[in-house]
Amino acid sequence: MFSSQKIKSCFIIGPMKDMPRLIAFRDHIIKPILEPLGFQVNTPESGDIGNVMRQVLLRLEQADILIADITGNNPNVLYELGVYHAFGKPYVIIKEDIPEADATATAFDIAEYRFHAVNFSKPADAIQNLTPLLTAIIDRIDSTDWFGNPVTDFYDSPIAEIPTAIGLFKNYRKNFIDILAPRVFQKNDNNEFEAVSMEILVPAKLNMATHTFIGGLKNAGKIDFQTGSLATKTRPFTFNFRVNENGGKVIVDIPTILSTLNESIMQRRKSQQRYFSNVEWEVLEQQELERFSGKCESHVQKLEETYPECTGKIKVVWGWTAL
Repeated sequence: MFSSQKIKSCFIIGPMKDMPRLIAFRDHIIKPILEPLGFQVNTPESGDIGNVMRQVLLRLEQADILIADITGNNPNVLYELGVYHAFGKPYVIIKEDIPEADATATAFDIAEYRFHAVNFSKPADAIQNLTPLLTAIIDRIDSTDWFGNPVTDFYDSPIAEIPTAIGLFKNYRKNFIDILAPRVFQKNDNNEFEAVSMEILVPAKLNMATHTFIGGLKNAGKIDFQTGSLATKTRPFTFNFRVNENGGKVIVDIPTILSTLNESIMQRRKSQQRYFSNVEWEVLEQQELERFSGKCESHVQKLEETYPECTGKIKVVWGWTAL
């Protein structure tokens, strides 16, 4: 839990063209608030652009709290704030309390989220104003799954927890295709299970990838799959197959891993229904299915290069339906 962390980190980002200003803000305002609470307080260090960006990204990941000075709408600061928003971690947005800052409109995508005016030239007043805000956030860290921002409010989750077709494919490749394909098409006497081909059935709709839907098809006699297995070091590896007209075994798989993507899209679709038409969500669903299918086909080509015995034996069926 956060309260028991030995290393607690606050990262401050702001316009780096005036680092002495940012460092003074760190040393005279934020450190007096957070260091007594056990926080390390950091700002980006100087260096060449590439190294600074790498350091900033690491600091964003390390941070328990981010303080973003958006005075002047510096593009780098807004970019870094956007990256941090994807984590769903707590943050405070500030603008320097000067006429020039008031004259600069806040970026529209964060304008509706509260920011705080800070007078850098009056550290005592700034400390008095920011202390209750920062301590209230710290008190919530243990009990809050994520903190609201434009990204988490749309996805109802940090980006890292949102399933995507590309991310799901990587797991599917590792935990299904790459385990099974090299072993079932080999020409030797040690095969536990020998198949003539494999079909990856990517459904026409995401809800067709659920165990409930597939179970309904089986019960209705619309698909006739048998169960095969291979021994692994940890547990038996099971899969479905059918027997073709020549008596050969055809491994058949409907990637049920896609069901998590269906749940994610349906959740967002429900919460965002007043902003987007059903057509927009259906387009997203189709795009994700196409991305998954495309990744499968591309990997099959690589697999055939590595294992020639798989050549021509693995077929990706796009838009599959048993109805």
